[in-house]
Amino acid sequence: MLALMLVLPIILLLVVALWMVDSVRLLLARRRYLAAVIEPALESELGDQFQEYFKVLTRQRELPYIEVAVGVPGVRVPDSAIAGPTITFNISFEAVDDLRWEAGNLMFRAMFAGKSESVSLPLSSLVSLYSGKTGQGLLFDRAGQAH
Repeated sequence: MLALMLVLPIILLLVVALWMVDSVRLLLARRRYLAAVIEPALESELGDQFQEYFKVLTRQRELPYIEVAVGVPGVRVPDSAIAGPTITFNISFEAVDDLRWEAGNLMFRAMFAGKSESVSLPLSSLVSLYSGKTGQGLLFDRAGQAH
C-alpha cells in the first residue's frame, strides 16, 4: 500500500510533465507555421495583403482557406484534385504540413486521397483568402489587388 502511495504521485508527475512538453512543442510548431507565412518579404502589395490577413485569421483562431485559379502558369496540384477552374484549400496548421513561401510561391504538403502531395501556388494564382468559419475575407482580382 505504501509503495502504491509513493508510485502514484510519481506517475502523475510524469504524465503532467509529458503533457507540458507536448504543449510547448505544439506552441512552438504553431509559431514556426505562422512565421513561415508572414515573415518573408514578398515585395508586392498582394503578398503584403495576403500576409496581413493570414495573420489576422490565425490569431483569431479562424481556419484560413484559399481559393486558387488552377489555370495560372506555375500552379502545381494533383490532377485528381482539379474539378473546375479553381480549387479551395484549407491551409490551417492542422490541415497542411511545411507551409512556406519559396520564390513567390506558397508551398505546402496536403493529403489527397490519403496520400501526402506537394502543392505549389504562385502568388498570382490566388483568387481569395477567407475564414472557413465566417466566409469573410479578401477577394483578389487579376491585377493582384484585394477588394
